[in-house]
Amino acid sequence: TQGVSSAASDVYKRQIYMFKELESTPFTDGVNGDTSQDVTLKENDLILLKKRMELFHYEYQQEHQQYISQKEKEENEKLCAVLKYTRDTFQQLGFDESEIFQINECVRYFVTNRKVLSIKGIHIKKRMSVTQISLKNFAWNIAFQYGLSSEATATFVIETFSEWFVNTSFETVRKNLRTTTAVSYTHLR
Repeated sequence: TQGVSSAASDVYKRQIYMFKELESTPFTDGVNGDTSQDVTLKENDLILLKKRMELFHYEYQQEHQQYISQKEKEENEKLCAVLKYTRDTFQQLGFDESEIFQINECVRYFVTNRKVLSIKGIHIKKRMSVTQISLKNFAWNIAFQYGLSSEATATFVIETFSEWFVNTSFETVRKNLRTTTAVSYTHLR
């Protein structure tokens, strides 16, 4: 948001510069160079234009802030849906509360920071009923919602579910992330 307000400030500065340039430019009637008849009209036009620019700038700032707020709300809703999907998925697979919490936090960090949480204390106990394919699909479904790379997603799967991928190469995981269609965000709600 700070970068956005800085950009808006730059736009406003350019607009002010434009008006200073207009104010310093002599107005003529274009035919005989006479400025006396057009000065009052041009000054009124310039005042009106300046007021319209100020109004536009104010409206733009308001609309932009609304857009940013809406975008943040949508991102928060998407995160909540992804985290609920995470909890529901692993609860159905029989993981305990501590493991679900760890996975949930890994997912939150992954989608928020667009990189993998690397903590040595993460321990998710391997279950024979849960396959590499299901874990890769789970990770891909989440990464798909955020447009995360296959490299980052493979790293996420390998780091978070390390017991399942002890003898599996990074390239194998990366190449085989998606073996079924993704769960859409609307489905995650």
